[in-house]
Amino acid sequence: MAGRGGGMAIFAAISSILVVVLFVLTVVFYFQAQAAQREVTTLNDGMAQFIRPEERSRDDVSSLLAQKQGNQSLVGFLVDNRRDIMRRVTGVPTDTFAQLNQKLDTIPGAQSGALLQVARDAVRQNEELNTRLEQASAAMTRAQQDAANETARVASIEQGFRETIRRLTAEVASSRDEVASLRGDYGQARLGMDRRVSDIRTRADDRVSILSDQLDQARGELRTLQDELRQLRGQGRGTGVRPRPEESLADGVIVEINDRDRQVTISRGARDKVTLGMTFAVYSSEAEITPDASGNYPRGKANIEVIRVMEDRSIARINGAVAGRPILKGDVIANAVYDPNKVYKFVVFGFFDADGDGVETLGEARSIEATIRSWNGSVVDTLTGDVDFLVLGTRPTLPPTPDITATEEIIRQYQAALDRVERYDSLFNTAVSSGIPVLNQNRLYTLIGKPFGDIR
Repeated sequence: MAGRGGGMAIFAAISSILVVVLFVLTVVFYFQAQAAQREVTTLNDGMAQFIRPEERSRDDVSSLLAQKQGNQSLVGFLVDNRRDIMRRVTGVPTDTFAQLNQKLDTIPGAQSGALLQVARDAVRQNEELNTRLEQASAAMTRAQQDAANETARVASIEQGFRETIRRLTAEVASSRDEVASLRGDYGQARLGMDRRVSDIRTRADDRVSILSDQLDQARGELRTLQDELRQLRGQGRGTGVRPRPEESLADGVIVEINDRDRQVTISRGARDKVTLGMTFAVYSSEAEITPDASGNYPRGKANIEVIRVMEDRSIARINGAVAGRPILKGDVIANAVYDPNKVYKFVVFGFFDADGDGVETLGEARSIEATIRSWNGSVVDTLTGDVDFLVLGTRPTLPPTPDITATEEIIRQYQAALDRVERYDSLFNTAVSSGIPVLNQNRLYTLIGKPFGDIR
C-alpha cells in the first residue's frame, strides 16, 4: 500500500510539474505567437508598400516575376529596369520619372506623343534635313564653281580690256601725232579750198545769172504760147461743139428711193463693175457737174455709198445730204474715177492729207492711188497723152539752199526736195499745156462723193 501510495505521489508530482511546464510553455508559446503575429502584420504592412496582396495575381505582375533572374527580387528587377531605362532615355541612371517628364516637356511633340514616335519623327526629319543639306552643299559647290569660272572669265575680260586700253592708248598717242601733223596740212589745204570755193561760187553766180535770163525768156515764151492756146481754144468753141470733160459726165441715175432706211437704188450693178464701198456724188442733172471760173466743182446734193451690189443695180446708203435739197428719182450720180465702159488713167503726185489728221505728207499719195485702183482706175507714173486726170496735192516746199559747210546728207535731202518741186511744176505745166484735167484733193473728193479726209 505504501509503495502504491508513494508512486501516486510521485505521479502526482510529476503531473503537477508537467502541468506547470505545459502551462509555462503555453504561456511562452502564446506570447511568441502574439509576437510572431505582430511581426507578420508588420511584415505585411511593409510588403504592402512594395506590392499589395490583390496585385500579386495580376498578369502584368506575373509577367514581371517571370522576367527577373535567379533570386533577384521583383523590386530589384524593377529598380534595375528603371536605371537601364533612364540611362538610355536621359543618360542619367538616377533620374526619376518626374525628372524624365520635366525633360520631355522641353522636347516638341513629346508632351502628347509617344517618345519612341517622337524619336522616329526626329530621325526622319534629321534624315530629310541631311538630304537637303547634301543638296544645298552640292548646289553651293556648283555655285562656288560657277563663281570661280565667272571670276576667271571676268579676269580674262579685264585682262583683254587692259590690253585693249594699252593698245588704244598707243594708237591714240600715234593718232595725236598724226593729227598734229595733219593740222598743219589742213591749214594749207583750207586756204587752197577757200580759194577754190570762191572761184566756184563766182562761176556759179555767173551760171545762175545766165540760167535766170534763160528761164525768164522761157517763161515769156510759155506765156505767149499759152495765150495762143487759149485763143485757139476760144476759136474752137465758137466753131464747133466741145464735148463735156470726162469728170463732168454722169455715171448713172437714181431709180428708187427708200426714205425710211435712208437708202437709194442706182442704175449700175456688178455687170457695170460697181464694187462695195464705192461712193458717188448726187446731182439734179449732168449740167450741174460744171466747174466754176476757179476750176472748183460744186458739191452734190448728197453723197452715197454702195452697200449692196446686184447684177444690174445696187443699193447705196445716203451720207451727208444737203438740207433742203432732197434726192429724187432721176437724179444723176457721178464719180470721176469710175466709168462702166472705160478704165481711167491717173497720175498722182504731191502732199496729201488722206487720213484727215491735218498733216500733209508725200506718202499719203499711196492712199489716193489705192482708192483709184480699188474702183477700177489705173495709176501710172508718167504723164503721157492717154492720161485722163492729174491729181496734184499740195506743192512740195523747198528748204533753204545749203551752204558750203553743209553735210552730204543735207545736200542729198535738198536735192531730193528740189527734184520733187521740179517734178510737181513739170506735171502741172504739162497737164495745162496738154489740156489734161488737174484735180486737187478737194476736187477729187467732191467728184467721187467723199467728204474731205474720208478716203479709203
